[in-house]
Amino acid sequence: MISKLNADQRRGFNRVTDTISSDKKILRLYVSGEGGTGKSSLIQIIKCWIKQNLNKDTAITAPTGMAACNVNGLTAHRLFQLPVEHGRTPKYKPLADHVLKILRTDLKDVSLIVIDKVSMISNIFFMYINLRLCEIYNTTDCDDGWKLGQQFPLSLSYGITIHKSQGLSFQYALMDLGNNVFSCGQIYVALSRVTCLDGLHLINFDPSSVFTSEKAIIEYNRL
Repeated sequence: MISKLNADQRRGFNRVTDTISSDKKILRLYVSGEGGTGKSSLIQIIKCWIKQNLNKDTAITAPTGMAACNVNGLTAHRLFQLPVEHGRTPKYKPLADHVLKILRTDLKDVSLIVIDKVSMISNIFFMYINLRLCEIYNTTDCDDGWKLGQQFPLSLSYGITIHKSQGLSFQYALMDLGNNVFSCGQIYVALSRVTCLDGLHLINFDPSSVFTSEKAIIEYNRL
């Protein structure tokens, strides 16, 4: 069977078998191709090679029952014991100890996990698979395991005009008080929105933009 592989199939085959039969780090390999190019056949050939040469198993899975049947595998929900709820995303639930023990026994000889039709799997479900594998193999989200991308810590922020900020209070504010200030007392309104000086940040500050109404000064002095 191996001799019948084309160049692309052979490249994927060699990459997988070389990694599994050596002490190299965990391999994460994405294989794509049009329908009928031999992806399913490659999966079965790799599975047979691993069994014959290493006496190890290959866990083959897919997101749907039909897709799993086409590659002689199980659905991802069945293999990893993940919940299914139609119409909404289910919450992840850790396995009970006795179920986890059975799953560890079923997967103890598995050296390769194949997920067919991976484009049908959501990022949330991938996260659940990662959590379950960490749970099964008692590992963590580290360099030698499955690594999830994490977003930078972001804080909600938005821009508004000084006029729209009237009556509001802010813990933090970044203010552009340059030559765009056009009304008397406008800078006072802006600066008085912030509850403490530590939360106040100024850019393009122009002292000449700080001005007030002459009539207001006269009335203030009169009072």
